[in-house]
Amino acid sequence: MAETLGVSRYCDQWRRAIAQHTAFTAVQTWNDFSEDHGITDSNYRGRTLIALTRYFTDWYHAGTPPTITREQVYLFHHRQLTGARLTEATILAHNDKWHLTPTTDYLNVVTLLHTPGTVRLQVGTDAWTLDAPAGFHEWLVYVPSLRTTAGDNNEAFNHGADSYPVTDAGRTVTVATHMAAGTPTVTLTRQGAVLATVTSRLSLADTARWQDLSLVGTMTEW
Repeated sequence: MAETLGVSRYCDQWRRAIAQHTAFTAVQTWNDFSEDHGITDSNYRGRTLIALTRYFTDWYHAGTPPTITREQVYLFHHRQLTGARLTEATILAHNDKWHLTPTTDYLNVVTLLHTPGTVRLQVGTDAWTLDAPAGFHEWLVYVPSLRTTAGDNNEAFNHGADSYPVTDAGRTVTVATHMAAGTPTVTLTRQGAVLATVTSRLSLADTARWQDLSLVGTMTEW
């Protein structure tokens, strides 16, 4: 179980390849749903990863960000809170020691905008606001994990705050103290007018029969 923090790690890899003018890039995926990295249309993510991969591929080939013809807002999160109550679970996923970040509660928003806008992110009783710039921008809101071991093998993670992404030119990171269960929503406004709302296709659950930390993705474009 690798913690990708939504598409934060995926964006990191593409941005690094673009910045370093990498001569050759392979997007490697088995489309194996049990591994949760298939770049394909699915009931958990729709076409979100296909659309983002298209954007980054065009950027990679041209060397400059592609012209945004349609504005887009993406929302990503786990299927469950990491501390969800599980009524029938017999085995739990765990990060092996070589994974960078422990399993974490997060919400991840990507915006592709013509001009800046105000983004409001809400789940349950928790809400955050960001002034998003024009062009590509990623916003990661996370609650630091309290987990200190790698699970059954009882080996220390040694991953603290420095294992999480930080704010830079293409990303804003917000460290939260709490994340409620519920259906996450993102609202984009300009000058007080609502332009778009993204309501997640699946709720962020605090109770379930089995553990399911799959990536959920939802998007809108206009």
